[in-house]
Amino acid sequence: MNYGKHLQKIQCPPWNEIGTMRLLLNETQHKTLEKYQKWGIENGVSEENLVLLDSNEIKQKEKNVECFSGLLLQK
Repeated sequence: MNYGKHLQKIQCPPWNEIGTMRLLLNETQHKTLEKYQKWGIENGVSEENLVLLDSNEIKQKEKNVECFSGLLLQK
């Protein structure tokens, strides 16, 4: 069951699925995201669909999230 979609039906504004985001908390972990992005592109994911985001860009998409950086796999 997708709890996000279930909650939206009960009490939330419209559900807008944008993809999957991997969030990391510090600079050391950020290096791992850079590696994941490189591997994804090498394996056929387009650069437009696999985006490395800084904390400000994450905040624009998810206002309640605090992190160092994130990797967004867009649909």
